[in-house]
Amino acid sequence: MNIFTNELYDKVLGSNLNDYDELRVLSGYSSSTFLNEIVKKYPKLNIEVYIGMAKEGIARNDHDEYCMMPKNVNVYYNVSHIKNHMKIYELSNDKESIYYIGSANFSENGFFKNDEILVEVQDDLSYIFEENRINMLNCTSTEIEDHIYIYENEESTEVEEIEDEEVNLTETKTKEPGKEHNNGIITLVQKIKSIRVKVPQDFECKIVNSYYSTFHIPIVLPKESDPFWKSRGINSQPNPHIKKNPNNRNFDDFFNSEKNMTIYTFNGKVLRANLAGKFNSELHFIDINIKEYLVDLLELNKSEPIAYEILSKLDFNYLYFVRLNETDYYMSLFKE
Repeated sequence: MNIFTNELYDKVLGSNLNDYDELRVLSGYSSSTFLNEIVKKYPKLNIEVYIGMAKEGIARNDHDEYCMMPKNVNVYYNVSHIKNHMKIYELSNDKESIYYIGSANFSENGFFKNDEILVEVQDDLSYIFEENRINMLNCTSTEIEDHIYIYENEESTEVEEIEDEEVNLTETKTKEPGKEHNNGIITLVQKIKSIRVKVPQDFECKIVNSYYSTFHIPIVLPKESDPFWKSRGINSQPNPHIKKNPNNRNFDDFFNSEKNMTIYTFNGKVLRANLAGKFNSELHFIDINIKEYLVDLLELNKSEPIAYEILSKLDFNYLYFVRLNETDYYMSLFKE
């Protein structure tokens, strides 16, 4: 048994791919840039990549790159509600197959940046690929976006540093309403028209320039990405909260995980919040029911869960944050 904990690319892929005709990969997550580099270096290699955690969403730029791969390279998304976090690598030719299992995703992080492990095993693992193949759909399928949430890259909770000394952000635009939605929900142009996300001068907090950053977080994911959206995150009971998108960066990168935070809203509310849940993946509001706050603000149906499709029609899919200092934030609504 060969165990590898460093130089994974050189020892597992680089040293073997010239001797094999086919590479099959089952990986929780993948990277189009990593795949492209392998395709460039081994243009005749037949490659199949199965992305097991695709139901959590695929970035648009990755998806577009996968769809433009040459004919000998195929990328498949797991469309089953059962997520697959396995990492298995199969290299084969007409004489033999070798297999590696471990922790490394098929990505730059997995093979170059993170501390990972891959182990060469003697067992024939081809059956695992065959079993999972029935749950996979080629990324080029015309039906793929009916099953997988393809999100625009700016949706990720990336920090955008603000270099100006003043917090003066762009306007959040709203569309003029058409007809009232079937369930009675009314668009909010009358209530939230031309909101300017701007920190009032009389804020009772010390604004520290070095902390200025902005980020936005989806209020709820589409049902294709989260089959449990009706009872999770903003729709969970008895404590609704904002749940981290699994595809995006940890809340620890943006929020203070050790202290309670004060959040000022565009409509004059002052809220207290903290991080909770496994790996601090949940933003909880202490003095307010955040679902009720949004339902009242957006004039939603109180008896229904908050749905991504409804928020999209209203043009407010995200909570938009400005970090003012170590513990103080400004919050507004945001359209992608």
